[in-house]
Order: sequence, then C-alpha cells, then structure tokens
Amino acid sequence: MTKSTPVGSADRPVNPLSFALGCGATFVARTVDRNIPHMDEMLKRAAKHKGTGFIEILQNCNVYNDLAWNVIYDRESKVQHELRLEHGKPLLFGPPDDRRSLIMEGVTPKVVRAKDVQESALWVHDETNVNAAKLLADLFAPDFRCRSACSPRSKLRSMRTSSSSRSRRPSRSAAPATSPSC
Repeated sequence: MTKSTPVGSADRPVNPLSFALGCGATFVARTVDRNIPHMDEMLKRAAKHKGTGFIEILQNCNVYNDLAWNVIYDRESKVQHELRLEHGKPLLFGPPDDRRSLIMEGVTPKVVRAKDVQESALWVHDETNVNAAKLLADLFAPDFRCRSACSPRSKLRSMRTSSSSRSRRPSRSAAPATSPSC
C-alpha cells in the first residue's frame, strides 16, 4: 500500500520469468541474493549463453518488503521450499525424510510425495524444453497451486470495486477481474 494505492493494487503483478520467456529469452533463471555460489553460477552461465539471458534475483528490501524472501533465507524453511533445477534430474524438494516431487497430471503440475509414485512418473528437468520452462516459471508457492502473487477472483473484484467507488470519476476497473485459476 502506498499513497497512490491506499487499498493495495488489484492488478496482477508481472511474472518476470514468464515475461522473459514470452519475449523469447533463451536463458532464464531465478536465484537468491544470499546464495552467492548459486547466483555466481547463474550469472556465469547467462554470460556464456549465446542468446538473450534473463536472471531474476530475489532479494529483500529492508524498507518496503523486509523478510519477504525469509522462507528461502532461513536454513530450516529453505529445505521445505527451494526447488533446485538440474538438467536431467527429477524435480525434488523437501527434507530427505519427506521428499516431494512434481509430476504432470495431464498438463497440470502436481506436488506428490516422491516415495508414493514410481520414479518413471517424476518430472525430469529438461533445460531445452521451452514449454516446460513456461510451466516452471509460474510455479512459485510451495504447493504450486498458484504463484504467490495470485489472488482469488473475488478478492480482486472487491479490491477493484472498492477502490473505484472512492474515485471522483467513473472507472472501468470495476469490471469483473480475470486472473489465473488458483
């Protein structure tokens, strides 16, 4: 919330990775500012890559969103939430005694207990598959049902309606909101 958006913004934020992939970037990565070895590796790979590269670096701002990425900074919660992508390896995360994995249920990614599915059903990362990259770019929350910025339609609609009713002139923003299904 700011002076220009006192009730918050009803607009969906742009997903930088999806945007970059949609614009044709051929190297896209996400890293965290406090994981220097991983950030260093991604920056070197992007620099060596022939084509357009884009790296989203998650970092806290101690003024506006302090501890926004604490779930990735904290050693204990990092294990639960960090999904490391390695070419040719299954998408696994979580502690060793409770590993989770991604599988494809039709065309929708789903989180499952790794021990509950056959190894052949696990989603294996392929750096060369742009369609898989687009799906992965939208996986942001630990349960991957929707990105962390996704809001239910009813919440977006009420935010838009309440903000437009306070404005002096009519606004088209009170129209039904469209958002990705969560």
